[in-house]
Amino acid sequence: MKKQKTIFDSENDIFWVIFKEGVEAYYEEYAPGFVVEFDKNSNPIGIEIRNWSRLIKSYPTSEKREDNYDDVVNFSEKEGSPPDYPYIFA
Repeated sequence: MKKQKTIFDSENDIFWVIFKEGVEAYYEEYAPGFVVEFDKNSNPIGIEIRNWSRLIKSYPTSEKREDNYDDVVNFSEKEGSPPDYPYIFA
């Protein structure tokens, strides 16, 4: 099984868990700020969690851990090439 990829966009405070490469056809918001993204065949391709930093700070200290993201991305930065991850924003 292929490992999912995680990305944190620090500028917009969004955390993604990407299950597989694909174009997002639609999404469903299951709770405020908790979005599941689907491809055209209704297969989930990822999860988007908005306001990630605020959410993590709300957990009791005993449950916190050192976060180890695959990528930390600031999408507002213009220099260099785009980040290297298998997700296509539509």
